[in-house]
Amino acid sequence: VRRALLRAILRREFRRNSLTAHAPSLRRYRRLLARPAALEWKVLRYSDPTAPLYKRVVAGMASGTIGAYTCNPLDLVKSRMQNQSLASASNRHNYKGPVDAMVRLVREEGVQGAWRGCHIGAVRSSVNTAANLATYTALKDLAKDEYGVKESVGLHMACSISAAFTGVLIGNPLDVLRTRLYNQPAGEARLYTGAPDAFVKIMRREGAGAFYKGFVPHFMRVGPHFVLTFIMLEQLRTFLREQNRRGGLPAALKPIAEAQCEEAAPGGTARRA
Repeated sequence: VRRALLRAILRREFRRNSLTAHAPSLRRYRRLLARPAALEWKVLRYSDPTAPLYKRVVAGMASGTIGAYTCNPLDLVKSRMQNQSLASASNRHNYKGPVDAMVRLVREEGVQGAWRGCHIGAVRSSVNTAANLATYTALKDLAKDEYGVKESVGLHMACSISAAFTGVLIGNPLDVLRTRLYNQPAGEARLYTGAPDAFVKIMRREGAGAFYKGFVPHFMRVGPHFVLTFIMLEQLRTFLREQNRRGGLPAALKPIAEAQCEEAAPGGTARRA
């Protein structure tokens, strides 16, 4: 069934619609790429190399929540544009592009319509990001401290893949709820009054397995994304440390580099690289 569906989509829509959500996705991923690094620098700080798990969870939840509320209109438009060719005639928005989608969304559903599903989106994003950041840093610390694994791209890749899987495992049910709310008809024809109502109706009509629909494609999307994100983050850290040692960093970047250059020295004290 999946292969037949993929072939049908490629045959009917690839040339014409494969990049319909291209612009909203680019804008959304600009903040996704920087979000973990920015808040991890603020909350975890290498001045505290043994940051407890709760700080990692707080950092992830805060960054996920801020990102979700800020970019909900773009997520909503992206989801509708990706779905509209397969939707029923009554639920097909027929947006011509991202600009047309944003204008019509505000005109037809009001400003508040652009934030439809934002609360479940914030919960989803905060849970996903908390799980990703906490799993990544906890696994990396465990590998280095307990098993003596040296810092390397291989370590970063293994930890990031594990973090992505954990995030998808926890977040896929919330993703299903958010997608259903995003793509339901507006007005009196809407199917769900909110996330709790959607949860009850999906559980009653489709069973618990419905909350893991799309798990494999979800992981195939998120896995490479987090591998690239965390590897780029680690490479950026290494670059800043090296440039700071050589004295080649601009003054504006030195506080960030110095915060990243504090490492655990023998005996449990902190030293600067």
